Amino acid sequence: TVLMVFVPLQVFGQVIYKVPCDYSTPSCECPLQLENGTRIEVCEFEFEITLHNTFTRYRVNTENDQVDYVGRLWIINNQTGEFEPHPFGSACNASVPINSTECTEPFAVDGYTFRTFIAINGRIPGPTLIVNYNQIISVNIDNRLTDDIVSIHWHGLDQRKTN
Repeated sequence: TVLMVFVPLQVFGQVIYKVPCDYSTPSCECPLQLENGTRIEVCEFEFEITLHNTFTRYRVNTENDQVDYVGRLWIINNQTGEFEPHPFGSACNASVPINSTECTEPFAVDGYTFRTFIAINGRIPGPTLIVNYNQIISVNIDNRLTDDIVSIHWHGLDQRKTN
């Protein structure tokens, strides 16, 4: 068990909250207020953009919350439809449960093609961001692609209870 303490920063009178959002977090939520009741005005997210391969599980480096480039190819069993480790390789093999935080989940973008893809925090699609009304969103990007410039576009801007 890891205990995480998040300390809000104050810049120009605004309370900034660094939202916990890592490789094990499919959705990242910014609370409305701190435990002491102070309203959070700015939600800060950090994303790492990396290149991955489909049908591959990668080892998660918990010391720096990054995915190592050590991975294991997985295949889909034609009879069961389940992921199985390819017979070659050792990292993230069948001895590591599929729901373990030690390795990422294998990705099958379209279900059958082996190819590379761009991931945000080791995921495709990237994590869901959840913020509250009138909160400002700040996103810091660490582009780990060797020679590509990226832009991010957003999908699914759900606005609950706004009509």
